[in-house]
Amino acid sequence: MYSLGVKLSLLNKIKKPNKNATFVFGLQKSGTSAITGLLAAYTGKSATIDTKYLWEPYRTQLLEDELTIKQLVNRFSYPFSKEIIKEPSATFFIDKVSEFFSLEKFIFIVRNPFDNIRSILNRLNLPGDEDHIDPSRIHPNWRYIFKSEGQANYIDTLIANWLAANDQPGWTSHPGCLLIRYEDFNADKEGVIGHISHQLGFGRMNDISDIVDKQFQPKGSSPDSLVEFFGQKNFEKIASKCEKVGHELGYQRLA
Repeated sequence: MYSLGVKLSLLNKIKKPNKNATFVFGLQKSGTSAITGLLAAYTGKSATIDTKYLWEPYRTQLLEDELTIKQLVNRFSYPFSKEIIKEPSATFFIDKVSEFFSLEKFIFIVRNPFDNIRSILNRLNLPGDEDHIDPSRIHPNWRYIFKSEGQANYIDTLIANWLAANDQPGWTSHPGCLLIRYEDFNADKEGVIGHISHQLGFGRMNDISDIVDKQFQPKGSSPDSLVEFFGQKNFEKIASKCEKVGHELGYQRLA
């Protein structure tokens, strides 16, 4: 019996990266896992839902041109051999991804900033109404997001992260982009998955009615009041700083 590490190493040697893979972009906790999982089930296509090979240290190496996307995917080819590939980190360097993958058609998921930021904080078991967070309270896999924590309120950091992911008109308005709002998906999961599949020319292979409410990631809690969750100061920060981009993405009201 091979260990998991040995098996993955063998698969990386056997498999070739799929240049025509359909990428799913979107900030963490914007619904990318659920949409990717259901789309794969609906279409019968293979999918990668998250890959550590686009986390640190590879993320920084790509951004600082110490490593090319071609070098990375050829070295760790297995997760990049699938037909659908989803990894939120890639949202911050789509231009790098496009240097190897065709991106003729891709999916970009957006979510209301209040709910997106709240969901990230829920995932990390962090409150929304403080000024600063001790980095030791943050899961190691997420600390890179808060690397400027010494200079900034952590809500400011998450706002900047939301804007960096979603304020990319060159990609969100790209002819090949299928822009999906999480709220529309949540209101009609089967309908939106069917729409995505049709737009991508995938067709339907399986009935997903029995798994549409499957939790692909830990579910966060929904507070009775966003003002209460964030506190007035942090609430107003999110509202003012995200309003313009939110409107451009179709959110006439953020809260």
